Parts: sequence; structure tokens; C-alpha cells
Amino acid sequence: MKKLALIMLPLSFGGFAYADDQKELFSVFGGEVRCQQIVTDLNSRNQLTEIIMINTVKYYTEGFLSSYNVLKYALGPNKPQSLLGDGLTGDFIINYVKDYCLHHPSTSLPLAVTALLQDLQRKP
Repeated sequence: MKKLALIMLPLSFGGFAYADDQKELFSVFGGEVRCQQIVTDLNSRNQLTEIIMINTVKYYTEGFLSSYNVLKYALGPNKPQSLLGDGLTGDFIINYVKDYCLHHPSTSLPLAVTALLQDLQRKP
């Protein structure tokens, strides 16, 4: 559990979340999805390609936010409830990631979701 927390720790800070050219300093298990591929597939005329990318982005994001909430609860000093991202719709997630990727084409899905996490933390 501590190892997982250490892996997630760099994702919690925004120092590199908005940088296009900076090397990503973390492991993405199972491979990574690059922003260029996300935008291409979401704009594809092939409906199956588009649906696969929609599901990839949606479920990756939901898993990422769920992991964040579990870790925040498990590692928090008073076991605070963490509902970050609760109520987000699939359409919101897809549009956020697509917009991020249009502005940061050389990055990847983990950085897009990290940016979403940071934005959610800023909201009251």
C-alpha cells in the first residue's frame, strides 16, 4: 500500500501536469494512451474506434479518481471521507480530457487526468 501511495504521490502535484515537453516521470502499467491518439480516435469516423477510446478515457479516469479517494481515506490522519469526482458525468470526463489533449498533444492520459484532479481540488 505504501508503494502505491509513493507511485501516486507525484501525480498529486501539478509541477509537470501542464508541461508539454517535460518527460513523464512515472510508470503507467499496461501501457499508456497518448493525447494525439485520444484526439484522433475521439474524432474518428469509425464508430467502434471512437467508442473504444470513450470507454478507455472514461474508465481510466474513474479508476484513477477512485484510487485517489481510497488512498486519501486510507492514509489520512483522521480517515476523512473523500468523494472527489463524485457526480462527474462520462460526457464531462470525455470533454475535459479531449480539451486538455488538444492543448497538450505531446502528453498522455495520466497527465490529463492529473490536471482534472487538480481542477477538482480547486473547486469549493
